[in-house]
Amino acid sequence: MSSDRRQPRYFGWGGTERRSGTDRRTTSQRRITLSDGYGAGWLTFESLTEKRRLVPIPPHWEDLSQADLRALCERAKRVAKSEGERMA
Repeated sequence: MSSDRRQPRYFGWGGTERRSGTDRRTTSQRRITLSDGYGAGWLTFESLTEKRRLVPIPPHWEDLSQADLRALCERAKRVAKSEGERMA
């Protein structure tokens, strides 16, 4: 008889508990704090030489013309490109 793969299978931890305290959650990722206004997202304009961010995201930006997108890019704030983003 085969098991039903649609039902999750749980495998309990059999080792020694090393965490202590009432909150025993662990986090392995770095947390960042967003500046005011960035919580709802932003548009990024990026070229080989610079990167810009626009907050807030304008409604229906996907439907804008090239000229309107260029105007948004001009309004966007320049930000530094991170080291991993630099292109040769």
